[in-house]
Amino acid sequence: MVFRKHIISFITFLAFVCPSCTKVPVNIASNTSSSGIIMYGNQYGNKLQSFGRTVDGGYFLSGYTLASNGLNQQGFIQKTDKNGKILWYHEYGGKYLDEFLSVHQTSDGGFIAVGSTSSIPLNIPQPNYNTHAYILKTDANGQVLWQKVFGGPFNDQFYDVAETPDHSFVATGFFEGVSGTLIQKWLYIVKVDQNGDSLWTHTTSSYTLSTGTSVAICSDGIIGVTGYAKKTDTSYIHPLFASFATSGQVINPVITFDTIVMHDDLLNNSAERIKNEKLISMQDGFIFICGSSPLPSPSRLDKTGDNYFEVTIIAAKIDQKGNFGWNHAFIGHGNGVDLCDAVMNNDGSLLISVNLPDAAWLLNLNSAGTNTSEIFIPGVGFAEGCTPVDNFYALGINLIPANSSHAYYFGMAITDQNGKIK
Repeated sequence: MVFRKHIISFITFLAFVCPSCTKVPVNIASNTSSSGIIMYGNQYGNKLQSFGRTVDGGYFLSGYTLASNGLNQQGFIQKTDKNGKILWYHEYGGKYLDEFLSVHQTSDGGFIAVGSTSSIPLNIPQPNYNTHAYILKTDANGQVLWQKVFGGPFNDQFYDVAETPDHSFVATGFFEGVSGTLIQKWLYIVKVDQNGDSLWTHTTSSYTLSTGTSVAICSDGIIGVTGYAKKTDTSYIHPLFASFATSGQVINPVITFDTIVMHDDLLNNSAERIKNEKLISMQDGFIFICGSSPLPSPSRLDKTGDNYFEVTIIAAKIDQKGNFGWNHAFIGHGNGVDLCDAVMNNDGSLLISVNLPDAAWLLNLNSAGTNTSEIFIPGVGFAEGCTPVDNFYALGINLIPANSSHAYYFGMAITDQNGKIK
């Protein structure tokens, strides 16, 4: 079963990534390209899933990499300087299936990473081909300080993690539980201390499907979690929001934003769609961002054949109970938008990065959520996050070298303020 799971994972990786990536002229030997894109990774297969800037002005890149025989994959974290030169690269996990879906630099200069693993066992009976929710802490050089797994007898996964003011960590994702005879995915939140030991956990079993995709912590320690929920077997998926005190006490029960809908053929059973909701903390609440279609405007949903595509990015200010302040929608172009990431600048403005079928879309909003500028970067159709740097942008991307038939590599693209790759 382990062998079969990894073959399926590898095929799924190629099937999703290859149509979404852009072939570029890359000199593999020198790790650079004539288009100004810096390329990393091995020739067996890599997937970038988290990207950001470090406090020293460099960058971190993370995701998973395939081994030479293609039968196992490990999570990786890579640190570069401000010019993209590799300072260190480490792989994590074991001999089976490991991946990181989100990585953040911590207040001590190290990194906290979450995802899933089937290499590290839980202390309960469990088939060894199921995955566990995985959290790992490193020092500033990428050396492992501790790693922990959580979950139950079925598949579990963390999608995001955030550091609290007391330097604990809160991770969110899904826990597979049993309702009657059915296995369901439930919203899963775990808080651990500085050593990775559990302080409290929370699961929401009131929906057929619910998953946490993003977590943010306010300065007073209030925890906000967003994700999506499916109320019944036949309903659409809606974004959700929940908030908790630092002790784990529920401030509000899980609520779903019924005025925003996401079709479940985009999200169901797809780890590639985990970034369709993003939460960023503010002094008095949160910024909630999602890729979706607002109701009652079904015309904002394009349909091609049997596939539905979301065409709208929604950004809203919400308080700690989930009540809306300002609320704005922004329409992309083409037949689909895929929210990638969002970062808040020091002045309270937002940079939202979105994948379109044939371009990256960078959307700048001021602190009131008003669109101040936007650029489209043609040919970069699979970005995994963006960060502003002085007078340019840095994007983490997955890509296919022009002389390759597979999307094996990950990299970084530097653009000017007009979206032109340098």
